[in-house]
Amino acid sequence: PGGRITGMPRKMDWMIRAVIVRDATEGMEDESRSWQSPPKGPEPFEKLGLVELRNDDGTPEGYRSFGAAGPAVRFENAPEGSALVRIRVYASRYGTGYDPEREAVDYWVFGEDGSVAASGEFSYGVFAHEGNWVEIELPPAKVPSAFWVLLNPHADARKGVYFRYDASGSAARSRVGSTPENLRELDGEWEWMIRAYLTREPLDEAPPTHANEKGRRSGGPF
Repeated sequence: PGGRITGMPRKMDWMIRAVIVRDATEGMEDESRSWQSPPKGPEPFEKLGLVELRNDDGTPEGYRSFGAAGPAVRFENAPEGSALVRIRVYASRYGTGYDPEREAVDYWVFGEDGSVAASGEFSYGVFAHEGNWVEIELPPAKVPSAFWVLLNPHADARKGVYFRYDASGSAARSRVGSTPENLRELDGEWEWMIRAYLTREPLDEAPPTHANEKGRRSGGPF
């Protein structure tokens, strides 16, 4: 205030927005001023009554993308009769000249014997251009004690997804592949930063599902 305001060197607008209440007294009695509060992150999985399975320590050390293939992760010790209901993925999308809402990532949930418990797809649009955790809700799928989750964004020279990994792992539970029948070893020792969330209670027997899923980005801990 009171200082000199100079022009910009080129035509541009800063990405700063103002939020104005209709009533100047609205929310002023409440010291928390909830109308000024930032959006809340997702509910902690414990509050949702879910079990978390993970192979990473929460710190990404790098990222990879594979042509026409994607990360596969093995999870162990699922509660008996439980169902996978969501996953979290640390990733970002890249590329230009495509509609992220129309490009899809295929996913499979399958057992050690290759039997598919669920499959479907979700759009590239759930990922930002910056790496972050993305939460993706899935139709409940009953899983065995040990199971795999495979994601294939069908990456090519035009578009793809960078999946983050934790280099402190041993790659004992991480692979890369295009379908459940086509998994191969990694060329390094790391674990993909993909987490699974399951119900604590058993799920009644249900047939495999195939659906289009939606996801949401989340910056805070889940």
